[in-house]
Amino acid sequence: MNILSLRTIKWWFGIAVILLPCWVGLGALTYLLSSPQISDCESDSWLQDSPAAIIYCATTIADAQDAKELHRAIALVDTIPKDHPLRREGDRLIEEWSKALLRLSEIAFQEGELDKAKDMAKQIPVHHPVHNLVVEQIKRWELIWSKAEIIYQSAEAQMKIDNPSSWYLALTKAKELKSLDNSYWASTRYRELVHNIQDIKEKDEENNKPQPKEEVTTIDELKVKQEVEDLAQLEKARKLAESGKLEEMKKALDEAYMVFSDAHYNTAQKFINDTRRKIAITEDRLTLEQAKVSAKKNDIPSLLTAVSQASMITNESAVYKEAHEKIAQWNQKIFQLEEIEDKNQARRYTVNAPSKSKIASTENNHNLTSDFDKPDQLQSIEQQAVKDTSQDKPTSNDSKVNNPDPESSKLSELENSFINQ
Repeated sequence: MNILSLRTIKWWFGIAVILLPCWVGLGALTYLLSSPQISDCESDSWLQDSPAAIIYCATTIADAQDAKELHRAIALVDTIPKDHPLRREGDRLIEEWSKALLRLSEIAFQEGELDKAKDMAKQIPVHHPVHNLVVEQIKRWELIWSKAEIIYQSAEAQMKIDNPSSWYLALTKAKELKSLDNSYWASTRYRELVHNIQDIKEKDEENNKPQPKEEVTTIDELKVKQEVEDLAQLEKARKLAESGKLEEMKKALDEAYMVFSDAHYNTAQKFINDTRRKIAITEDRLTLEQAKVSAKKNDIPSLLTAVSQASMITNESAVYKEAHEKIAQWNQKIFQLEEIEDKNQARRYTVNAPSKSKIASTENNHNLTSDFDKPDQLQSIEQQAVKDTSQDKPTSNDSKVNNPDPESSKLSELENSFINQ
């Protein structure tokens, strides 16, 4: 390799060393800017992207807290390979979203939509541990629903019997609905059944159909007795909710669902809506606190976990603003840590690459134009040759050409051999 080529390589390598940090920074910025935006996450093309982008998009999709979107987010994260480092975080998100789906399906069941509840619950992956809860939940729903239908049909059958005691038997049967763990049957359908009984009674009275005094008293005294019971139940629900504890507030909802008398029904419904709002705020605050605990580890995986947890808080929540301020802070921290990691990688590359001093040393070792850079053996031979030729210097130029000095020839041969090497 000649000196000119070596100097050219040295020049290009110096430029590369100077520009390398810029390239790394540019690469990091490009990666950041190329991260999927919300609109991009609506495209199925991200299914083929990196696991990090998949988690980002899935978290954005699941933020809606809608059953369809939760199912989509679960299916998206489930595409991450089992052996990938981010699969563990993906499984945690799948479990979290599966439980959210299960909660939404329970709400649908309590509102009287059994088929919808079952369909939502079945969207949870079969291979995931949460699916075991799905099987048990659906069995419980179907059992409650079956009991409710039998009770309701039996009460209706009693109403059609032309017997003075049919009213009492129908009302007695109807009250069995209140013992069921379903607000739709225990409140809505029970209230509907009692009103039907009352309507039929009033029609019979209009037709002057004779009724035993005892049965009339029973029906009239039921609306009054129910009002007293409902007032006591509503008061119990209020006391439970005043504790502010999550489980106590949920119990308060169960109590309030049982209130159906006309005198207290609207009050109970307002209480239910207010308590639901308080429960949602409490759950969101707990979620945000869990995210803060995750973020305290201050590493990229933990910060990603914190972001995904806080993203579960919807824009309808009272803590939404605080949650997304935290998310912005944690995303900024993630970017900083990634930037530091990129610089460290660039530094390691620079350290492992050939240094300028090594290149200069290589150049000097091959530069035979300086006596200081020549091997000792060559220098001593040259010095001896100069000394000998100065003593036996020929008197004419012709003799110098026609009679070359043997030592000079050796010197030339030796130089050529070093050059070839």
